Parts: sequence; structure tokens; C-alpha cells
Amino acid sequence: MRPRALARTAGQALGNPLSVAYLLLAALLIAAAASGGDRGGPAGLLALALSLPTGAALLAVADPLGPWVRTGAAPYVLLAVSYLVQALLLGLLMRGLVRLLRGSGETVAPRA
Repeated sequence: MRPRALARTAGQALGNPLSVAYLLLAALLIAAAASGGDRGGPAGLLALALSLPTGAALLAVADPLGPWVRTGAAPYVLLAVSYLVQALLLGLLMRGLVRLLRGSGETVAPRA
């Protein structure tokens, strides 16, 4: 796949409302968890739950690298990568469903 085609596919996958809403929710949860306070714990758990299953896979792969992975900003970076991967997958799923519905003759909301 050429770089231009890859960039166009990624833009279409991440540019839909479902992926944008997912990324906004993830950003809010990470911000609430990082700010600490009384809401830091539940927000952190929700942020981890939202990143499953790719977040768990990334943490499992990074865990043998040493204890530094569990400290500082490293977990937040791993969560951000997980959120981007999942938003891309959600966008590709949504794109495929729209194409399937358009091909079957079902009515689909027009693109903006």
C-alpha cells in the first residue's frame, strides 16, 4: 500500500464520529486519572477498562522491559497508543458497515 493511500485510509477511519467520540472519552479519562484526587482511582480504572483488549496486550508486552514501564508517563503512553489502535479499528469497522449497507440498498445517512 502506498503512503498516500495509507494516510487516506487512516484519515477516513479516524475521522468518523464514533472514533472521535471514543478518543475524546479516552482523553477525559486519562486527564481525570492523571490529575489524581478523589476521582483519580475510578477514572484510572475506567481508562484501563476502555483500553481493553489492546491495552492489556501492550502492557503484557512492555512488562518484561522492567519496572520503569509501570512508573511515570509510560503507562499513559501505552494507553494512548492503545486508544489510537482501537479508534482506528472502530473507524474501519464503521467504514465497512457503511459500505455493506450502501451495497445492500439500505438507507444510510449521507456523508457530511
